[in-house]
Amino acid sequence: MQGTLNIGSQYHVHLENHDTIVTPVESQYVIECCSQGPVGVQSCVSNVLGVNNATVQVKTRRCGGGFGAKSTAVNFTSALAAAATPALLVPVSIELTLQDPMRGLGARPLYQYEFKVGLDSTNKIIAWEGTVYLACGYNFTDAIAESAVSLANLITATISQT
Repeated sequence: MQGTLNIGSQYHVHLENHDTIVTPVESQYVIECCSQGPVGVQSCVSNVLGVNNATVQVKTRRCGGGFGAKSTAVNFTSALAAAATPALLVPVSIELTLQDPMRGLGARPLYQYEFKVGLDSTNKIIAWEGTVYLACGYNFTDAIAESAVSLANLITATISQT
């Protein structure tokens, strides 16, 4: 059996907006943001500033409530605020409206799976081969890839139970 499965993009209305405050403290940067992935924020900001990760401290009050969108999308606002901080030498704050993430950051990507499934005489799956395509633009992360693989595993498990 073979086929193609297309899963459309999903937009999410977040319960809280994306916001970031980057404060220069001596030769370091303190970032306050709502993120499900503070290590990703630290890495992204240190790359933008061209500094060692150890000079970037990320403080997060809450780590949830964004349907996964705050695991990586807040990196954009944090990096933007951080880029202005060395020139201004004052805290820089960016706060998006609730509509902004829907326009630019808040969609899960389109997935397309092309698959071939080998079945035994009782229609149980004995082999599965597939290719996953993601339309995610600049926002590709391991989390997106992991969700694509998880969905492929779920499809396999569902088909095997029939």
